[in-house]
Amino acid sequence: MKRAGTAMILISALAAAGLWLQPDAPSRSAAPAPPPAWTLDPRDAPHLLEKLIDRHEKAGDGSGPRFDRERASGVTAARLLTLALPETLEPLLERIAGDAARSERTRDFAARLLGFLPDAEAALVRLAPRSAAARRELCRRDFRGDHLAIYLAAGDAEALSHWTDPAALSAVKRLAALSDDGRRMAERVDLLRTPTWAVHLSAILGDACHEQNHLTPWALQVARSRALPGLASTLRDRLDTAIVDDYRDDVLLLLSDLDGDLTDAERARLEAFGYLGDPAARLAEILGRN
Repeated sequence: MKRAGTAMILISALAAAGLWLQPDAPSRSAAPAPPPAWTLDPRDAPHLLEKLIDRHEKAGDGSGPRFDRERASGVTAARLLTLALPETLEPLLERIAGDAARSERTRDFAARLLGFLPDAEAALVRLAPRSAAARRELCRRDFRGDHLAIYLAAGDAEALSHWTDPAALSAVKRLAALSDDGRRMAERVDLLRTPTWAVHLSAILGDACHEQNHLTPWALQVARSRALPGLASTLRDRLDTAIVDDYRDDVLLLLSDLDGDLTDAERARLEAFGYLGDPAARLAEILGRN
């Protein structure tokens, strides 16, 4: 009993002193848990796409290098959304691109986004007979001229200017007699028919200050479809001049597609605009939700 009484007295004393069962105070507060990473829900895609379409409708096309124009007009975020959710976005974009109730700018925007999807060729073929924007996107991936019949039926001189097939030549000559645009396209075809076509293309692609620099996007496409000798080296030389022109990003993209040598700064630019890396992760960064 004496021991029990002593224990009770000790407990009472500790309690009175505020020391009984009091945990040690933490040396510093625990760091707050990081917020959960933002994940892209396919159910949100239609609403997000409409917001990006609205942004594109209100924005101008701008000027300067391609990637900067794409960012300013909402193309960058919309492209990443399309690439992140292709199964959801492809049928949605095809409906928008073919919807006569939509503005022409919105329809063209939807067709352009379809052009970024590797597996959207069938959708572009369905749209191409009535959409110049869809024909442009189809032509950009048509390195063998598989869809010449579509370009011929539409009388699309720009698309036909990539080919020297007899039917294409005949059509372009006919269109050249009808408009200045047709005449300019015929001049491109004439260049491809010369024995020195490779020299001409290399000169255009290798010099950002070339007098025909405006032909760079066309020359890039034709050079790739014709397997222009030394193409990667020519593009590398152009980038090494450090001259920033409106087509520098187009040159950079093709060099990247060809697995050419890229500098750290060039890789960083491709990553910043979502042309390298995970599109969903980059979209989350752009939207500020991660």
